Amino acid sequence: MNILDFAHRIPDFRQEVKVQHQACDIVFITVAAVICGAQDWEDIEYFGHCKEDFFRQYLLRMKP
Repeated sequence: MNILDFAHRIPDFRQEVKVQHQACDIVFITVAAVICGAQDWEDIEYFGHCKEDFFRQYLLRMKP
C-alpha cells in the first residue's frame, strides 16, 4: 500500500460544508513535506505551494 492509498482510507469526520481540502490530500502533502525536511505547519504549507504543480498530477481533487 502506498501513501496515497493509505491516506484515502483514513475516515474524515469533518463537517462537509467546512471542508476546503480533502483529508487524504492533506495527509499526502504533509507526509511528503516531512520526508523532505518540513518541521512545522508553515513549512508544510510552503512546501505544498512550491510543489503545487507536482501534487496536481496525483491529487485529482485539488482545484486549480
